Amino acid sequence: WFRGMERRGIPIHWLPYDLPTEEFVAAVTTLLHKHQ
Repeated sequence: WFRGMERRGIPIHWLPYDLPTEEFVAAVTTLLHKHQ
């Protein structure tokens, strides 16, 4: 499903599943501010 979205041009930012919570939140926050 996600790969199909990528093929249609919707960017998906894959994050590692084993990121510590603090780093995950920081990465998501950065991505949100970057794309607003």
